Amino acid sequence: MIGTYDLIVAAPTLERAIAETTFNQRHFGSVTVLTIIEPQ
Repeated sequence: MIGTYDLIVAAPTLERAIAETTFNQRHFGSVTVLTIIEPQ
């Protein structure tokens, strides 16, 4: 289940159809339409 703060972060990303950059992909894994980029 995605947390409240993760939803607050993910919502603008989905609205703008851009990729989310995060070190913790596990938090956003349940949002299947979200493109996730993990920094190196």
